[in-house]
Amino acid sequence: MKALLIILCAILFVVVVLNFLKRKKLETRISRLTKDIEALNEIVEKLKLNLKTSIDTMALLEEHRKRLENKTTILQIRNTKLKLQNDNFKKFQKAKDDRNDK
Repeated sequence: MKALLIILCAILFVVVVLNFLKRKKLETRISRLTKDIEALNEIVEKLKLNLKTSIDTMALLEEHRKRLENKTTILQIRNTKLKLQNDNFKKFQKAKDDRNDK
């Protein structure tokens, strides 16, 4: 009977030690996973900041593009106007030269 009690105590001790070791292993794994999650959260925050910066930059570039389009349109109108004035001046000069030749 005493031997049976010693064997049961030994088995109980082994079970307790194995459970302790499993718990320590799980705690270590949880700790590592927690650190990994924190590192991933930091990366996500940096990516959010980069995304916001990119969106802001894109908005500024779009605004600048629109201004350049407006300036280009204005310059094209001025260029057309100058070409017309130049054509009219050439016609006037030609008509003047034709009158002088007569």
